[in-house]
Amino acid sequence: MRVASETVIYPRTFDVAGLPPAADADAEPGDGNESSTLHRGHGGEFWGVREYRPGDPARLVAWKRSARGLPSGRLAVIELARETHPPFVLTMNLDATAPPEAIEMVVSAGASLLLYALAEGREVDASAGPDNPPLPGEKMPDTVLTWCAGLRPSRPPDASGASVEIHPSTRKKDTQARAIVLVSCHDFGGQGSWMSPEQEREFMENVEAQGRRATRLGPEVAEPWRI
Repeated sequence: MRVASETVIYPRTFDVAGLPPAADADAEPGDGNESSTLHRGHGGEFWGVREYRPGDPARLVAWKRSARGLPSGRLAVIELARETHPPFVLTMNLDATAPPEAIEMVVSAGASLLLYALAEGREVDASAGPDNPPLPGEKMPDTVLTWCAGLRPSRPPDASGASVEIHPSTRKKDTQARAIVLVSCHDFGGQGSWMSPEQEREFMENVEAQGRRATRLGPEVAEPWRI
């Protein structure tokens, strides 16, 4: 008996050592380049006092403050701060003029970063250009990898405000992303209509001179990979 089934081939992924600091737009005032911020929750640092809500832990009841409200049945609880990471926003440029192997590396690097961000508990978003579907709303490792597996060459995405932009070295491109991952077309395809090794180095130096991070990727990836 023959049965038809769909097979999804996930992109190659590799271990990531860490993500670059969040862009200033992702951090709260006074946070600078820290990779986490404090928000209301049930962590350790004192945040404030508010009225009790169903489901609040009994250990957080502020009994002295509540004593004044007990006759009317109101309790006060202590709010503590919890640590959260800023959102991680990724853009992938899948330029059709790049060697197919370079495009595959763009997707592999993007998938690896997204999986790491999810494991950190971050809110993630990603774009691979207007010719590809948006990242699904339900963001889990399987859905992210399935989305990455279906990506195709596209016009470039809008990288403004991105935490990281990954693109092949087909041409020089100005971007406002906090960190740039340049996938070397020369390393994958040899001489061609893309940047030479000298132009790639010049591009990375210009990015770093602006206070942003730049990493060049070829076929070999030293794990854990670090931006």
